[in-house]
This record gives sequence, structure tokens and C-alpha cells, in this order.
Amino acid sequence: QANPGEASIVSYWGQSITSYQKDRQICEYGCLYPPTQVRYLPSLTVSTGANLLGTTENNLVSIYDTRTPKGCQKRIKAGNQPILALTSAGPTTIGCGGSDRSLFTIDVRKWSILSRFQGITKYEITALRESRRTPNSVYVISLDHEVLLAKCAASKTTKESIGSHLTRQGLRGDSRWLGVDVVPACGDDLQERSVAEADAKEVVDKHEGRGTAPGEDFVGVTDTGRFYLIKDSWRMAPGGNEEK
Repeated sequence: QANPGEASIVSYWGQSITSYQKDRQICEYGCLYPPTQVRYLPSLTVSTGANLLGTTENNLVSIYDTRTPKGCQKRIKAGNQPILALTSAGPTTIGCGGSDRSLFTIDVRKWSILSRFQGITKYEITALRESRRTPNSVYVISLDHEVLLAKCAASKTTKESIGSHLTRQGLRGDSRWLGVDVVPACGDDLQERSVAEADAKEVVDKHEGRGTAPGEDFVGVTDTGRFYLIKDSWRMAPGGNEEK
């Protein structure tokens, strides 16, 4: 969700995306391939001023702006196998991954692949969540019970250095993850704010050189019915025990 009361859904068989403002349909877009996931991209929304959402369509990441009737703004090819998950990874990058177990970083300034981390998980990537505490980092969830925090490249990579710009560290649940999210830390002064408001405040603070990044916790449910709350999950990042 980007704006309060706004939500979007995808229809796999209908090959479409529909966005709603509360109970009112505001737009509907056709997709090139059957979509498998739709995600609002709050960090990109804040930095560009657009209301952006992304979808995974086969091996493509498609970007839409719900403020315009134009439809798809851009499509980027990421590998040759189906992409199953995506998320914003900072004000200028998108993270995506899927069946080939690779984590791609897309530079939205040039709409091109910035880096690719091959074989980051044992099984295909099913979900990605942006870390608001650790810059240019995403939580990577695979088909089994693994969750990682990977730091994406913030600069250009070459064929020789691909993969060396990303580092990872993680843990395992007791079973396969069914649903996951990243939330403001308990006791954090942003806990009553919406996710979009928290993202907006963080981007402004960083841009103006004031304040500190908010804390965050990882929450998830596995198919055994167990609920996980990982306090200060950003510490899974390399060097995460150092306060920022």
C-alpha cells in the first residue's frame, strides 16, 4: 500500500492489475504476461513523486504509475526464468528474484540491471522486503525456511565483480514461510505511522542530513502455524551490530 486506503490486486488468468481507492476502482491495466505479484514501491514513490507499483510478469519487472492512465511506464528483463518477487531497495534501486535463485538489482535511473547475485538461496526466491534501517538492503525469502538480509550494490558492477558487491547473512525458521513483512520496531516513535509515512520521513531525514534511521523488526508465519518476531532484524546485515 502506498497511499492510505489504496490497494492493488493482480489477476493471473485475466492478465491485469486493478487498483482501488477504498471501495472505488481507480484504474485497471493490462499485462504483457500473467502477473504473479504486485508491490508498491514506497522508496521510489517518495524520491520520484509518482505513485509507483511493480509487477512480476514472467522474466520481466513492469513498473506502473497509478496516477496516469498510460499503463506500463517501463519493463525490464531480469534473467531468463520467471521472476516471482520484487521490492524497492532504496530511492534509485529495485530488487527482484525468482526461479533461478538470483537476486537482481535494477538501477531505475537507467532502467538497467546493476548487479546479479547468483545462487543466493538454495531454492527459488518467493518474497523480498526492503530494509528501511539498512541502506540498499533487502530481506530475501526462499521457498524453504530461509530468510536472508542482503546488501545490494550501490554502484556499477562489472562481469568480474558481480556478486562481490553483495553480502548476506540470515537465519532459518522451523518450516516454509507463508507470509512475511518488515515493521517499525516495537517502541519506535514511528510505530503509529503508516509504512509510507515512515519511508517518507526517513528519505527526507537522510537527504537533509538529520535524524537516524528507524529500527525495524521482521515478522513471519510458517506453514506449521508458528509466528516469528525477530527483534532488530537489521542486525543480520554484515556489521549490523554497529549502531548507526
